[in-house]
Amino acid sequence: MKKKFDGKIFMAVFIGVIMIMSTLGFLVGQGGTTLENNNIKVNGIELTPVTTGYTAKVGNSQIGFTNSPFFVNRTKIDQSAINQIKSSSYVIMTSNYTSPYASDIALMEYQLTQILGSQLNVQSQIAFTTNATQLPQATCSNASPLMQVIEFRDGNLTGADYQNNCLILTSASPAGYVELRDRLVYGLFGILT
Repeated sequence: MKKKFDGKIFMAVFIGVIMIMSTLGFLVGQGGTTLENNNIKVNGIELTPVTTGYTAKVGNSQIGFTNSPFFVNRTKIDQSAINQIKSSSYVIMTSNYTSPYASDIALMEYQLTQILGSQLNVQSQIAFTTNATQLPQATCSNASPLMQVIEFRDGNLTGADYQNNCLILTSASPAGYVELRDRLVYGLFGILT
């Protein structure tokens, strides 16, 4: 008597073998690849993937980024804003201290202050849009060609708008502010234009 071929058992075994082999392939493939071997070059600057994002050697410093330049390039920042900030002697960064993302914005402001001062020799000041704290009050109305203002605003979408010497960075989330910070810094160093 002949045994009947059971297609269900064959398919179960076949799918199991494929799953095991693909897992092994993934694990073995990852063993030979390190992040350091996957550098990317954008506009002549080499970016090295690291656990927290990317780094780029600019001058004598390593600048860290959370997002890839390809991801943040979807958010456009007017090149004239970038040029004005780079050539300005003074930049004020301001936000609403009651923002639900106040601590995230403060981190972005601190990082930008460090980069502007150490890499571009641009002095910066942190302020708030209202006069309810000990920090100075500043809004876009304080902007001038010699004193650029970067205002962080909460909104529904992530975006940037530049007018009258004021760069308004709008986001609906902390991740959006990180994206805007990365996009601005990529622009300041000519990685993105």
